[in-house]
Amino acid sequence: MQKLVREVIRINEKFTEDSIDPINDMGIGGFSFETLRPGAVLRAKVNVSIAKNDKGTFTYMGSGTDMPAGNCAIVLNSRNYVLKDHKEIKIYVLKSMGEKEVADARERLKVDPGYTGWGVRTRLIINKKIFNNKFEVIEKGF
Repeated sequence: MQKLVREVIRINEKFTEDSIDPINDMGIGGFSFETLRPGAVLRAKVNVSIAKNDKGTFTYMGSGTDMPAGNCAIVLNSRNYVLKDHKEIKIYVLKSMGEKEVADARERLKVDPGYTGWGVRTRLIINKKIFNNKFEVIEKGF
């Protein structure tokens, strides 16, 4: 019983009045559109192509930054956008998508966020429904 009481107290301590994001304070989350953080790994569910020149929109395959189904990208930043229910997500689309390359890119991002040698930097302006149809979060952010 004492162990259970200690666990409840420990969990309650995570929620303080000055907390802005209790899920982040507890070290959980990061696997959804709402809780994306830098370092999260996205995998394309379908073929997508992101328009060039940082427009943040989608275009036809072959005319933008292509992400074939199964290809990965690493989240650099995610924030609410001025359009209702939209986010601006800055990502690096990886040139090579093996597990080792993804792990190496995430480690490099921790050390040097400005490094661009392992992918193509772009951004998305996207709402939750489209995000969930086109991408899945396979690794939470830092």
